[in-house]
Formats: sequence, C-alpha cells, structure tokens
Amino acid sequence: MKQDTHRLLHGCVTVDLEPSRMLQVSRLCTSLPVFASEALRTCSTASVRFLSGGWLVIVAGSELFLWKYPSSPQSQSHSTCLTFTLPASDMPHSALLVAPIFPAPIGLRTGSHPTGCLALSSCGEILRIWPRLARNSLHVDVNLSASTTGLYGDEAIQLEPTSVHGTFVLATRTGHLILVDPRNAPDGVRCRALTGRTKTDPGAGTHGSASLLSGLSRRVSNLFGLVASSGGFGMRLNPARGGGNMVFVRLVTRPTGGTSADNAACRVYMLMESQLDVWSIDQNLDERMLGVYSIQSLLQSSIHDSLLGQWHAVDMAVQHSTEPNLSDDILYLLVSNAASGPTGVGLFHLVTLDVGNEEQPDGQALQVIPTAAVQVDWPFELPIMRSTSFRHKVIHLCLPASSAPDFSGNPLYPCLLACLFSPFTGQVTIIEVLTGHSVARMEFGALGTTPAPPICPSALIGCGSVDSSNLFVYVTCQRGLITLTPANDILPPSTASGGGVSASQSIAELSHSAIHEMTKASTKLRASNVSVDSVASSESQRARADRNPVVIVYTTDGIKQVVAQLTPSGLSVWDPNDTTRSPVQLSPADLCFVGIGEIARVYWMGYQEQAAKCVIRLVEEERLRTELSCAFLRFTSRLMNERPLSDARWRSLTLPAYSEQESLMPEGCSVFQYVVSRFTSEAPILSVSRLQTKLDSIKRLRELWSILLSSDLFPVSDAFVPLAELNCWLRIRLPSRTSTVDPDLSDSLQNDDQMESNRRWYAGERPGVLSDEGVGTTTDSSRFHCMLADDSNEVEACAERLLRSLDESRMLQAAEDNSMDHSGRPASVHIMCGMHLAEELVEFARMVQTKLTQNPQAMLQRIFQSVAIQAGFSSTALQVVNPQEAVMQTVSLIPNFVAGLGEAILQAIHPGESNMSMESDDEHAGSSTLVSVSVANLFVSVMELLTPALSAVLGYRDRQLSSLYETVRGFGAGRSHYLACWLTDCRPYGVGDVLLDLFDLLIRFGCGEVAVVVDQQNATGGTMTSDSSQLIKDASSWAVEWASILLGIAHQRVRWATAHSTWIWSQPPLNDQSSAPSIMERVESVQRLRRMRSWFVQLRKYIIDSVADRLNRPEAALHLAERFADCAQMVRLCYLLERQDEIDHASEDCEPVSTTQLTRFHHHRLAELLRRVPESYGLADQALQWYFACEEHARVKSLLALLERLKEKTTSTEDQFHRPAKTRAPQHTAPPSAVEQRRKVVTDTERPITDPINRFLHRQDTRDHAWPHLLSTRQYSKASQILFEEGCKETRSIGRRKVLLSLAKLTLLATGYVSKTHTTVGDLAVSGETAPDRLIEKLNLLLEAIDLQERLPVELRAVYSARQAQSDRADPSYDPLLDLDSLARLYVSGASLSPAAPLFSSVGRTNSPDSVVEAPDPPLLKCGRDEFHAAFRLADLIVELADLQPGSQLVNPEEARHQLLVHIWCQALKMNE
Repeated sequence: MKQDTHRLLHGCVTVDLEPSRMLQVSRLCTSLPVFASEALRTCSTASVRFLSGGWLVIVAGSELFLWKYPSSPQSQSHSTCLTFTLPASDMPHSALLVAPIFPAPIGLRTGSHPTGCLALSSCGEILRIWPRLARNSLHVDVNLSASTTGLYGDEAIQLEPTSVHGTFVLATRTGHLILVDPRNAPDGVRCRALTGRTKTDPGAGTHGSASLLSGLSRRVSNLFGLVASSGGFGMRLNPARGGGNMVFVRLVTRPTGGTSADNAACRVYMLMESQLDVWSIDQNLDERMLGVYSIQSLLQSSIHDSLLGQWHAVDMAVQHSTEPNLSDDILYLLVSNAASGPTGVGLFHLVTLDVGNEEQPDGQALQVIPTAAVQVDWPFELPIMRSTSFRHKVIHLCLPASSAPDFSGNPLYPCLLACLFSPFTGQVTIIEVLTGHSVARMEFGALGTTPAPPICPSALIGCGSVDSSNLFVYVTCQRGLITLTPANDILPPSTASGGGVSASQSIAELSHSAIHEMTKASTKLRASNVSVDSVASSESQRARADRNPVVIVYTTDGIKQVVAQLTPSGLSVWDPNDTTRSPVQLSPADLCFVGIGEIARVYWMGYQEQAAKCVIRLVEEERLRTELSCAFLRFTSRLMNERPLSDARWRSLTLPAYSEQESLMPEGCSVFQYVVSRFTSEAPILSVSRLQTKLDSIKRLRELWSILLSSDLFPVSDAFVPLAELNCWLRIRLPSRTSTVDPDLSDSLQNDDQMESNRRWYAGERPGVLSDEGVGTTTDSSRFHCMLADDSNEVEACAERLLRSLDESRMLQAAEDNSMDHSGRPASVHIMCGMHLAEELVEFARMVQTKLTQNPQAMLQRIFQSVAIQAGFSSTALQVVNPQEAVMQTVSLIPNFVAGLGEAILQAIHPGESNMSMESDDEHAGSSTLVSVSVANLFVSVMELLTPALSAVLGYRDRQLSSLYETVRGFGAGRSHYLACWLTDCRPYGVGDVLLDLFDLLIRFGCGEVAVVVDQQNATGGTMTSDSSQLIKDASSWAVEWASILLGIAHQRVRWATAHSTWIWSQPPLNDQSSAPSIMERVESVQRLRRMRSWFVQLRKYIIDSVADRLNRPEAALHLAERFADCAQMVRLCYLLERQDEIDHASEDCEPVSTTQLTRFHHHRLAELLRRVPESYGLADQALQWYFACEEHARVKSLLALLERLKEKTTSTEDQFHRPAKTRAPQHTAPPSAVEQRRKVVTDTERPITDPINRFLHRQDTRDHAWPHLLSTRQYSKASQILFEEGCKETRSIGRRKVLLSLAKLTLLATGYVSKTHTTVGDLAVSGETAPDRLIEKLNLLLEAIDLQERLPVELRAVYSARQAQSDRADPSYDPLLDLDSLARLYVSGASLSPAAPLFSSVGRTNSPDSVVEAPDPPLLKCGRDEFHAAFRLADLIVELADLQPGSQLVNPEEARHQLLVHIWCQALKMNE
C-alpha cells in the first residue's frame, strides 16, 4: 500500500510528493510586493506573466506591476517592483497583452533589464506605451475612434515579441496575427496583418504607408481600423479559416536565425483548437506561412493505435532541443478528447513535434516524432471542470527553462518535466514528459466561479519558469511565490508537526501568519515523504544547500571531483569550479562510471524510461561500451559503502578536512542518496533496515543493467570481467596470506614471482596431491583427475582427448586464471555474479549487525578499530563515528573484519602463528594447548557471530542461484564463467583460508585438544583447568555446522562451473584443421574445471575425515558424505558404525555372540543409504569394491544378498506399477531359431552392464563370490556356467576341480532343461541337441578324466608325487592335474622291464617337464589289463576333450591320439602275457 505523502505547506498548498523524485516545494518569498498584494486583495480578476531575466508581470484589475522577483530566498532585499496604471477598458486586462521592451532581441536577454513597456487593451481600443521605466513615468496612449468598434467584435489575446528588436506579434481570439512595430514611435506605429505574402507579392497593394499613424496624439483613428483599411483584410477583419472552430489557444515566438541584429529571424507558432499554424518572420519583417496542421492528424500520426473521439488543442509549449538528430525546437501540444468517458481516462495526451528546417524539399516544417504521444495523468476529479465554461476549465502547460548549470549549488534535474495547472481549480500536477506519468501534485486555493472580490488568499494566479534555479514558480494571491526545485539529496521525512517542505527554510523561519493559517486549515495534516531534514539545524541545511552536486571519481592520478550532466548528445563532465564548463579529460573507464552513476540517479528517481534512453545512448559510444560491466561493478561498491547523509555525524565527515581520505568518500555523486533509510531518534545509530535497503538497492541496480540486453550494440563478451579483478572493482582489499606457495608446484611452473604472488588459491587446496579417486602419476593429465558421484564426469573424457599433446608444465599453466600464451581468455565472472557477491557481503553484514544489536560484544571493538584504521579511518574520524559502525557501513570491509577475527583468535591461541592450514594437521594432532578464559570467551563470541552469518549467506545463495542461473543462461554459449566466492578463495581474493583455520580450531576445541585454564599458577604450583564440557559440546556442534556450510558453498561453486562448461564437450570434437585459439580455450576451461573439482574432493575428504575421526562424530560425517555424494566415505563410515554396533552389543551381553548374531549388524546402516541415494551415484559398486579390497568376504556375501533383495523388491514394485488393468490370454509363439538365439546373445554381450551385482560378479577376481551368490539366488544357469569355467581353469588340485565340475553338473541338472536323449556328434550351436545337454556330456567326460587320475595305482602315483613338492601322498585330491597324454603314459609305464626310448617322436605332444613321464626306477612296477584299459580310454578322451584341456598345446588331437596308441601298443608288446 502506498504511503500517504500529502502535506500542507504554509497553510496554502497541499503537496503530494515522493522523496525519490528529488524534488522539493519551498517558499521563494513570503509575499508579493505590498502594493501588488493590496491590489490583488481588492480586485476580481488577476493574471501574471513571466519574462526572461526574472521579471514578473502582475495585472490586478487596472494596475500593472513589473517586479524583479528574487531567484532565491536570500536575495529578497534586492528585488524591485514598478507600478503602472493600465488604460481604461470595457474588458478585463490580461498580462498576456503586456510586453516589456528589452534592449536586446529574444535569445540574448539573460540578466538584462527592460527599457520600456507597452500594454494593449483586450478590445484593442487603447495602446499605451511607456518609453522609459521609472516611477511615475510618462506614457503615451493611442486611443480608438468613436466611430469604429476596435477589432469588430474580435478580442486581442496575446502579444509576443519577435526577433527584430522592438517589434511584436498580436494574436486575436479568431486566429488572426497582426504585426506591431512601435520602434519609431515619434513618427508613428506600424502595424499590419500577416497574410503569408511579402510586400512585393502581387496583390499586396501599395497601401503599406497608409498604415502609419501620423503622430502620437490623444485622439487618432482606431489602430485596428487602420489595419483593416490597409488592404490586408478588406474593410473588416474576416473570420479565420474554418469559421468559429478556429479559436485561438496559444502564441509562441522562437528565434531561428543568428544572434546579431542583421540576421535576426523568428518562427511563430499559433495554436488554435483544431489546427496549428507555423509562420516565419525574417529580419525585414517579411512573413511566410510554413504550414497548417490539423490536430487530429498530428495525434493519429504520432501513435500506433487510432483514438476515437474529437480531439482539440488545450495548450502548447516549446523547448530547446538537445537531441543530435532533431532540430533546435521541440513543440509539445497538450490535447484533450471531448468524448472522454465519465472517469476521464485518456482525457489528455501530450504530443511531441520536431520543428523541421524551412528549406526541406517537401516543404514540411513539422515532423511528428514517432510514438511520442503519451497519455497524461491528471490525478484530480474532473466533473467540476466539465460543468463550467471553457475559459474556466483551461489547463495550462508549462515547461522548465533551459537546463543550463547553476553554480550556486542547485543541482541539475536530469529529466524533463512539465507542469499542468488550472488557476480556476488551483490544481497542479507535475508530469514526466517522456511518459506522461504524474510525478507530484499540489492543490492551491481556487479562484472560484464568481468574478467578485476578494480572491482566495491561497489562490493560484499563474505559473512560469524562466531560470534554471527553479523548475517552476507559482504565484499566489497573498502567500507569495512557491517554487518547485530539485533537491540536493533524498532525506527522510520530518516528524515535526506542521513543517514545510523546503530544504532551504526551516520551521522556525515561517511567518506567524503562515503558522496561524496552518492551525486554522481544515485539511488534516498527514505524514509526508518530502525531502527535508527537519531534525538537522537550519545552519546545516543551508550548508547542504550550498554544496555543488559533485561526483567523486578515483582515477589513476588521484581523487577528482567533477560535475556531470546527461544530455541527448552525450555526457558532459566539467570541473565544479570552472564556470566555462571546460570538459575534464577522464579515461573511458572513469567516464563510463560517471555516466552510470548519473543514469542510476535518474533511475532511482523513478524515471525508468528516461534512464533506459540514457543507457542505450551510452552503449552507442564505442569507447565506453567495453567499460560498462566494470562501471556497474564500481557503482555496486558505491551502493555497498554509501554513507547516510541524514546522519549529522557522517555528514560532518564529508567536510574538506576529510576530503583526502578515500575510505570516507565513496565514488559517485556526493549528495545523492541511493540508499535511503528511515532515521528516527528511537532507532539505533545503524539499523538493520539500512543494510536491507542496501541489498534492495543492489537488486535495483541489476534491473538497470538488464536494460543493456535490449541493445543489439552491447556484445555478450562485454558482460564478463576477469575473476582476478573482481575484488578491485568492488573495492575489496585483503592482505595476502602469510603462507608460502607450495615449493613443488612452484618448481613445476614457470619461475615467475609475480605470477605466484598473484595466483588465486582455493581454501585447502594442496597442489600436486592427488585425490583418492586419482589414478596414474602426477606427471600427466591425471594430476587433477577425479570422479564425482553426482556428476556425469564427461569432463574427464574430454580432457583425455584434449591433453594428449600437452606437457606437464603447460597443463598446469592452463589451470590458472590467466590465459595460456595469451591465446585464450582469462577466467571470468559474469557481472550479475559480481553483483551477487556484493549481495552476499551485505547479507553477511546484516546478520552480523543483527547479532551485535541483540548481544553487543565489547571485546570485539578492538578488532573493529583495527580494521577501520587499516582501511584508512583516522583516529579523529573514529571519534565521530564508532569503529563498529564505520566497518558495518563500509560493507567492502567485511572480509577484512572476518580476517581480523581469525587472526586475533589464532594469535591468542598460537602466539607467533598467523595461519594454519590443512598441511599442518599432523603438527597439531595429538597435541594439547592451554588457553585462558578470556581467549575462550573471545572464541565463543566469534563463533556465535560468524556461524549464523555464514548460514545466512548459504541460505541466501540457495535462494538466489536458480534465478541467477536463468539470468545468465544465454551468456554461457561458447564461454566458461565461474561463480565468485569470497568464502572459499584464499587471501587476498577471499577469506577461505581463515575460515578453514577457524574450522580446524573448532575441531580441536571439540575433540578436547584445547583446554581452558582458570589459573596458570595456583597455590599448589600447578595449573587448574576449568570444566570445558559445555565448550566441547558447543564447539562440536559448531564444527558440524561449519562443515556443512563450507562444503555447501564449495559444492555450489563446482556445480556452477560444471553447468557453464558443458559447451566444451557438447560441441563436436575439434580436429586438426580447427583454429588454435579454440583448442586453447577448451584446454583452459577443462583444466580450470578439473582443478576445481580436484580441490573439492580434497576439501570434502579433509572435512569429513576431521568430523568423523578427530571429532568422533561418524553419524554427522555420514550425513555430510551422503549430502555431498562421497561414496567412499559413506561405505567407510557405515562400516565403522556397524562395527561399533557389534562392539556395543557384545559389551551388553556377557555370553559369547555367535556368527549369526553378528551378521545381523552387517549393512543395516548401508541398506538405508542404498534406498535413499540415487543409483547413479554407484554406492553399491563402491561398497562391493571396498569390502572386497579389505578382504571382508563375509560382508561381501551379505552385501550381495542385500542388493539382490533390494533388486527384487524394486522389480516387484515396478511390476505392480506397470501391471495392466486387464490380463489377456497367453499367446503361443514359435520358439526362436538358433540364429536368433545367437543374435540375442551377441546383443546382450555388447550391451553395457548397469546392474552393480553383475558388474561385480563379472570381474575375474571375484569369481569365487559369484557362483555362491548365484546359487543362493537360484540363478542355476549362470552359476553352472561360472562353475564350469572355474572347474576347467582349476589345475592345481584335482579335488577342487572335481568339486567345481560336480557342482556345475548339479546346478545344470537343477535348471530342468536337460533332455533325456543325447547325440554325440554335431556342433553345439547348430545341432539339434540343446546346450545344457552338450554341457552335461562335457562335464561327464571331465569328471571321468579326474576319476581316472584318482584311480591311478599307488605305486604309479608315488612315482609322480615324488616330483611334485606340493602334493600330499595320503590324499590324491591335492594332486595337481595331469594332462591326458601324460596320465596315459604313466598308466602303462610299468610294462617295461628296463627303460626304453619311444619308437616314435613326440610330435604334437607338450615338451614341458611336467608333462613328460619317464620310466619308473627300480623296483619294477607291474602293469595289468586295467591299466591298459584306462590308457586306451584316456587316448579317446584326448579327442573328446581337446578344447577343454588346460594348457593344451596339441597341434592335432587325432595325431596326438595316434601317437599315444602306438606308445601303448609298444608297451603292451613288452608284457609277458
């Protein structure tokens, strides 16, 4: 709901004015001259007219007053007023028919005094001339003849001067123009009607001399009778074109030629209700008609939508144009719709016309500016205006004078305003010309409908503007002059009752009559939002009014103070002490900042359309276009550090004594308040609402920046600034951290000290150290290699392609912020992200101030003072404002304050040390530190202050990142940009290292490594430690919260960088023909992202390990691991917690715990995580691999069973969800053919395995876990295949081989697919028998071969076992497997009485020593029929099992069988029987 801003001013004016408009209504002078006031008190009609040079014409009845009114309240004593008597007339006199004579033509009258004056009666009877202006000056009258009737029923309305000195143009009610030339008054007054033809035109006649009066006498012929007899109109003034519709409205004359008298010319604009006539009068007083324009056509051509109804002109004003593409004059026509509805919507429109050149080929003198007709807001009731006659309901239009600079201290108003006022009703509204919106409104007293005295004392007589000091001056009957002027700054409203609304006049300076009128006023006094600081004294107000609106700029040469003005032709900047307005030379960056500051001032005043035009005009300048983003960031720092000028203490710091202190003078306009906070005596010195207002101001600046996007000239690349320069533009100045750069990394990089000192480090970054997920060595692309569970990790695949041709040093250089080889682009940040960083600082300061307001901390004041002094605040300044307020008002000092808090605590706990980092964990681990109670209290105070502030920043970022991402979405195409983060960067770019040190202190306090000492040396000679249990609990709780905050901020940063780097791998891969810069840009973006990801993995591991191990909070660490997708930590912490549950259960029960009872604790915590964590994270794979690597085989088996149950549950749920409503009858289909089966097998093999169980079981080192799991889950077909493969591979023990093959056969039989008929020939893939049948046959043959080796005679086995050290003579199952050929030869080896060489060479047989069986040594062995039968069977098995023999090197199974049979028969010949 809009706040009521009405206020009664001096008992005569009700003002409704918003403070953001930077306008103030004040009393210019308390009353009019005495004689003028007396005349106005008794007359019935009055009118005024403003003249150049600050002269005011007042006509009250038959009295004429020519008054040099004061331009300021201080110059009232020097004003003069001349009184004259007007000639007698039957009609009321008008100030528009009074024309002073100046010594210079129009356009050169600044500061000049009139030398004479003439006045004409409305009926044209008498023309009175005062040759000299002095008191009781003589005058000369030109009287009318009694035989004539003056203007023949017409009425003189307005008399205006021309460019020819001493000549005038008179307009009548019916639209006639008459030229009056009284320059040679002794010889006569020349006057003639303007006809559009020169004196030499045909038909002009030779009666020019007949219009001269033959001397000045009291009784001469009628002036206008002579005009009629001169041949201009015949015998009488005929009606104008169009008859009665041509009712005169306004006459305006404007100079168009040179300023010299020889080249003087003017243009005459005569507005009538339905048309506009444009005339031209040259230096010879020759007139020319330039054009006649219909009001209806002008209105329809200036808008897109046609308007219904009959439109007529109401008033007209002319303004000098500063547009480079327009002519000198701009006409503004106020038109009204007679057919408007009862609500008055659309009653008035303002049409803007460009006055063209007379020499245009088309002959048109006017050009309608496209879309320049705007609807005008008239915020008053309208029925009373429609019920009266036309002359009482006229709305007048007034434009301000030229906006030339005024060096008396009055600021320039940056927007063109117009005043619409009605003297009849006393209603005034101020509108913005560009939009027609109402800016302010005022209500004076009404003149009334009864033409009888007295006039209301507060009645509005007229309005005008002739000087730049006052936008508009309002003349009242008995209340003097009221002025509307630009305000110097936005100040909070006055809380005193009955105050004025002037910044130059206090309550004490009001007259007693004004106060008496205010008490008698029937209007209720209401609170106002006008720009006045009634709390301050009148002396302070005058001092503030005398200040120039200077703009402070920090240039490379020092601080400069300039004055700036936005014009349509550009930005003008000059020195405030230079009255010649010589341009000040500024760099493009500084000039652009000044322009943005002025545009923001217009935008803050509520003129969004005007600001948009200025922004677009600024973009059009090529030299300023590239500096816009940096200028917006500089202006953001102004909003962060703006001082409240409503506070007298801060206002005193802007005096010249402090002008050289940079920290006390933020850049920008020195008197304008962009951050307006409500100051009351009950509110604290620095209220939290002011910081909230700063936050809103930065958001408003973001809206202003969005206007740039509407311009096609603004390139997308200019919306980014280098990340390393962001703090410079935001004026964040942090000292460098004291720790040195890692020596290993500095050796690997180029030996550039400047590069190392300016390198931006992440908090906790350990260069050259790989994360747990890293693979390979640190000399290749794996230095930053890491895999994140919650990411697609496509950057690693892209890096593998891009980094193949780069050496190690260039890969490390590509990860830096600066471009590599100056071929790429530096790491950049979007300007909206820079503004978001400023918003985070303000939000942090707001929360800190809230906590300090609730619980002031006296021990922190010395830290505030230290930060303020280091920032440049002097001791004298800190005596005016306290150090805490100095720091909190300067939001850019917030990082310095956080760093100061960290340094103070570190120095108190570890004297001599100023930095701790992740590298120093081993030094502090296990050590005990004693601190005093005061240090502990300081530590607690800091934690209570920083913890909610950090949490507020994290929450604010969570709320804003989504909208921020949508804002910058269109800027990420082909460019990587990052999220600036002052909480994770190390100094001097942020305070991440300080926060990490404080987190380490929290861990140490929480785990009891830091003890609080009450008395260092007591009576017993020892130390006394206090009870730190509560401190340990608080520190532990804070540490967990800090861990969540730090990881949350770092995770947001990584996600932002990843989201805005997808263009690298989403675009087609670059080939060798691609341009080199494109490749380098991708390499830099990839390496920067990989470096950030690697840092995040390191930071995540360090923080979670600290919480879990050092702080002994595994539950909290598990929650952090789950939140930030650290699967390795989740598995490890679940294992630790489950082991702890087992130990706790064992300690509770005295009886021994069985294995079954212990296994119930397996994975009961991990099972909950598996249900919550997305499957894409790969937690199940990580758990299986981790337990298998730790040789926790029991947990591997139980985990496989758990995953299988979860899988079955998920499958059943999906089946229920996808189950159709109605079941159909089963359809019988033909079984697939063998080719289709093979095609399906190939397709299933090529398809990637997504199931974690299958991925784990398909590993070669986990086969022993695979088949038990498959058997337990009744997957007999897969189990039989694995058992068969493992049995075939087993050669070390025939017992294990037999068990595996027997289980394979058993599981295969359990499948139920074995047929009862078998065939012994045919290929497995194409034969008629099924695969299980063929596999059963193979298994039987393999088992038969094992059985033959087991039935080997003991004597023969003894010979073999003597050569196998690992064999056990008592149990043949531990014997290794023999190949079939060797086993057969061993069976028949006992047939020979002595060793004999074989008859044939061992072609095709293995030559390994293990496979050759030599003849047994004595004693001789016996060989019978069974041994030969077994040998012959083994020879057959060589062919049948040729493809399944382990280590078989047989070239041809048939050849091997043949040679074996020959050997057997040879052995048989040696037998006796």
